[in-house]
Formats: sequence, C-alpha cells, structure tokens
Amino acid sequence: MKLSNALLSVITMFAVGIVVGCAIMTSPKPAIVVNIPPAQIFDGSGYEVKYPEHPSNRQAELLGLAYNIAKKDGHKYPQLLQGILLQETAAGALPRYKVIGQEFGLKPNERYYGIMQLKLRATWDVLRRWPGLKQEFNFNTFTDEEIISKLIDDDRFNLAIASKYLLILRDRGFTTMAELAMAYNKGPGGAHHSDPSTNEYAQGVISKISALKVKKEV
Repeated sequence: MKLSNALLSVITMFAVGIVVGCAIMTSPKPAIVVNIPPAQIFDGSGYEVKYPEHPSNRQAELLGLAYNIAKKDGHKYPQLLQGILLQETAAGALPRYKVIGQEFGLKPNERYYGIMQLKLRATWDVLRRWPGLKQEFNFNTFTDEEIISKLIDDDRFNLAIASKYLLILRDRGFTTMAELAMAYNKGPGGAHHSDPSTNEYAQGVISKISALKVKKEV
C-alpha cells in the first residue's frame, strides 16, 4: 500500500527521534576534571604532600590554595600547611567542621572554626601582628563576631590566618615540621614540654608529607 507524503514524514521524524534518544542515553558522561596542582618538585623544599586517593575538586582547590598561601608567606616547607589542612578537616571533606566545641560546652571564644580549626585567640594573635589583613579581607566591625564569621565562611582568610600563625610559632622556637605541627595543635605553652616524635597529632601531619626522591645525575 502506498503511503502518503505526510505519513512518511511522521514516520521519518519518529525514527530520527529514536536514534537521537538512544545516542544520548548511551553516550558516556563527561569525566569530572579535578584541578590538582602538580607535585611541588621544584620548590626547593624536597617534600610533597600526599593527596587523597580520589580528591574532590574542593579538596584539590583548598590544597592548592594552602600551598600558594604558605609559599607567599615564605614558609620553608609550604607542604606543612597542606598537611595540617588534611589532618584537621581532610581538606574540607569532613561532614561537619565549621564550628567544633559547642557540643562539649565550650564558649564561642574557645571553639574551633573553619577548615583549619582555628581558635579566636590564635586569630587575634595574627591580626595584631598583621593588621593589614583587616583591609585585605574587607572587615567592617573587626569584632569577635565578624572574625568568627570570616573564619567559618572565608576559606582563604582561614588559611591565611593559619599560615601566619605558623610563622608566629616559628619565631617562638619551633622549627621542624613536627614541632610546628605539634605547637599548632597544643599551643606553644603545651608544645614546649612535649616530644613531637611521640605526639600523635604531629605524626599524623607528618605522615601526610613525603620526601621527594630526586634521581641524581650521573
């Protein structure tokens, strides 16, 4: 039986629709691109941080940001800031970390805030020494409440404070990565009477940093 032109057009359009639909359903999903900075082989430190096996884009971004901030601040081992970031919040991957301590009855000025789990007291130590951060991060009131808010919501501010706090600890006599990591966790007072080689926190940070094996030229 001879089909009309109109009917042929309808059948053809239907067939094309099926083919296109099948192609869409069977085409592979685009791969998720994780922007991981290359290992810091040429920064002269001789170390690199061990990235998570399958880092999210957020983890990779924060780890890269931590490295850049520490490098800009002149840290001998910028990987230390990355290691602390991984130790504290798995580089922002923990389910909750914005505010820690209220569940233990700690008052706001004793709680831990943001991706580097900073306390208000340490933050004030940094801000007094580097008052220019007030303008850099657009403070309005410069009150405890605004500082806490920025520690929670501004990852770059949080990392900047942590990086400069490590500089303060360095000036107080902590020089090795293990010593600095322990002092970051225990505070300078407690760290002066502790052994970093047996300190669980310090060793946890160090385990996330590895020495680079550089092949010697013959």
